[in-house]
Amino acid sequence: MCIFMCSLLYLNLFAETVSECASIFEHILLFIWQLVGGDLHRKQIATNGFFFQAYTTFVQMCLQKSLLFLSNIFLIFNLIYVMQTS
Repeated sequence: MCIFMCSLLYLNLFAETVSECASIFEHILLFIWQLVGGDLHRKQIATNGFFFQAYTTFVQMCLQKSLLFLSNIFLIFNLIYVMQTS
């Protein structure tokens, strides 16, 4: 959450255009996705159990939903930014 708040602060202070904001936010989401996904993949290889595969699927689903939620929040911030600059 700290990374997300810092990125929003950076976007508000330094990003000039909406496309630049979207690009920065996309990189942040990709970093989080790779970080969590890589950790889950390493654990799955280490255990090779059915329970953990089900758990991994559940965690990936939760992660996708949370990333979708964060991207929706960012879209709202972008809309507010566009309305303020128009």
